[in-house]
Amino acid sequence: MSHSITLTGGDGKLPKKPYIDVLFERVSGMLDTVTGPYNAAGEWCLVSSHLSKSQLPKAKETLAFLVEANETFSFLRPQYEEATRPATVEDIKSEMQVLIGSRANGGVGDVRIFGRMLGEDVGAAQPPVGALEKACNTLRRTHVHMPAIAEVLGQIRVEQKMLEAWGYMASKLPERIERLRDLIEKTEADLARSGDRVPLPEAAE
Repeated sequence: MSHSITLTGGDGKLPKKPYIDVLFERVSGMLDTVTGPYNAAGEWCLVSSHLSKSQLPKAKETLAFLVEANETFSFLRPQYEEATRPATVEDIKSEMQVLIGSRANGGVGDVRIFGRMLGEDVGAAQPPVGALEKACNTLRRTHVHMPAIAEVLGQIRVEQKMLEAWGYMASKLPERIERLRDLIEKTEADLARSGDRVPLPEAAE
């Protein structure tokens, strides 16, 4: 008897990547690109009370970039709040059932005992629902055999750290932006008083 594998949804199209995966990839990429300018702005604000004339164009460019990033983080705030919501018993049960049930070759001894202990240990970790879902998606695609409980908990911690980095950056950006804006305005005022011309940022190529 032959068996068919369904690869399409009801509309005949291939299923899309889970939204939580897309969200985490987008935010992870944002964090990679924002960290450098964020740190640079921090150095300018902490090291001196004003910028040099040569630093001003780069500072303005950095400010514009951080403002845009902050707007994106603000736009994604509802998704962040949902992803960091504590996973409920039903959330954990659902994700564990899919993770264990997707292993055709099993790889564990007594599935019922393993499933119970996995659920209890994950529940005790009190993970955010977004980290739980993203971790299970990753493990399901990257492990040939059923991952050990320690591996599941470890992957959840990896995803939770990304959420923590997201929250930290989103909370600190507004203050960093204001401090850099104040520094730029003070520098421009100092240059104006000295009769020096304020340089403009170079046009993007």
